[in-house]
Amino acid sequence: MVPPIHLDFDYRRRGSGYTRVQGTPGVAHEVSPKEWPEILPIFREPGRNYPVLRVADYYSTTRVFNFDLGSMPGVQHIAGIRRMTFETTALQRANDRFSYWSAGNYPSIVENITFDVGGLDPNDKSGLEFRIVPFNTFPAPTNNWASVEGIQPFSPNAWMSNGQGAAILWKTRKRFG
Repeated sequence: MVPPIHLDFDYRRRGSGYTRVQGTPGVAHEVSPKEWPEILPIFREPGRNYPVLRVADYYSTTRVFNFDLGSMPGVQHIAGIRRMTFETTALQRANDRFSYWSAGNYPSIVENITFDVGGLDPNDKSGLEFRIVPFNTFPAPTNNWASVEGIQPFSPNAWMSNGQGAAILWKTRKRFG
């Protein structure tokens, strides 16, 4: 099953100004793990702080999707993209007690990273505390652990590139008394 994807972006048409588009792209296609090195540099060349990743270590837990922006209604002759908001759902194992988002292949200015913990067990959420921690990018904020109502988005408002991102951690709240 392909996760739901929603895009909001400004693109420049050849020989024209910028046009804003919102909506769901055409059909997203799952990329075969054999093709990952062709489109994801982390599987073919080392990064500054990490070695080349082996597809065999990730193919059972990772899925990669590809979609054509040009297939969206009203989009014609993309010459450049100025701004893009990308919303999707990533399912990760709740019992690992963390979830993360990582920037893609192309450097992008990231304004906000927001985690929605609405999918966690409602009976369990009230007894949990959460903390958002950036990785490979900015110093960890000095924010404390917070209840579900106190989760704040991480707002780097800066360039981020492959391997940079943020994680949300959760733990059982200590009970006193």
